[in-house]
Amino acid sequence: MDNLTANQRDAVDEIMDQFDFSAVHRAMTLLNWTWAYESEDGASPAVPSEHSLRRSARKRLVALFERGLHRTASGGLVATKENGYLSLEFVLSDWSVEYE
Repeated sequence: MDNLTANQRDAVDEIMDQFDFSAVHRAMTLLNWTWAYESEDGASPAVPSEHSLRRSARKRLVALFERGLHRTASGGLVATKENGYLSLEFVLSDWSVEYE
């Protein structure tokens, strides 16, 4: 995170401290929501560990700043940077459609 300003780093750290990764892990376990990757125990696909969820979330949050992105998402985790706000969500389902 060397490329982030102090304010950006503080925002990422606050989300990492406050976001309920344990609840996300419980939901993913209950739903048997797996990621296709090499997990800590070598199995693939697998429900990601809380550590893997944290690592993925931080990667997405940092990418918003380092790559100039507005939104990045994978595996249910959605990181957004808009109007001076940084957010992280875990989304089970959503839908959007163009209306114009």
